[in-house]
Amino acid sequence: MTEFEKMQSSQLHFVNDEEIQASKHHAGELCAKLQLVNRFDDNAIRPIIRELIPGIPDSAMVYPPFFCNHGSEISIGKGATIGSNCFFFDGAKITIGSRTIVDSNCQLITIIRPTDWMLRRESHATCLPITIGNDTWIGAGVIVMPGVRIGNHCIVAPGSVVNQDIPDNKSAAGNPAVVIES
Repeated sequence: MTEFEKMQSSQLHFVNDEEIQASKHHAGELCAKLQLVNRFDDNAIRPIIRELIPGIPDSAMVYPPFFCNHGSEISIGKGATIGSNCFFFDGAKITIGSRTIVDSNCQLITIIRPTDWMLRRESHATCLPITIGNDTWIGAGVIVMPGVRIGNHCIVAPGSVVNQDIPDNKSAAGNPAVVIES
């Protein structure tokens, strides 16, 4: 199994692996191109986004500036909107449901550094997938931590840090985010 495959399957992997670094370099170049485009010129943005995030539906929108590590590990549903200045650390799969809104300045982080300092020194890590359901609103400045699942029809208040799952039809807020009973 390659280091890239280990990364994708949530196994401990060597971050500085040549294939992983080449993927990050490719995504970095595309993200840099995206930053140079007028954020309201969909005809200029769309080809770059399609190359960066394969399979993105035409009805979904990612507003620049946008940053990610690979792009290939991101799946965005129909009608979803990703606000400007978002960062997706997509070492593992990041799935965004249909009609979901991820407001500006959000961070979706899949990487976990080892507790063993020697493994950290040697540039090892593990990545856990993030899943956000359909018709969910992620407020501005939210940070979603590795391995979290946010359900369908949820609301996460701006500025929250989500480090545990949020069930369907719930709202959450705070640092760490807690479900708000309605």
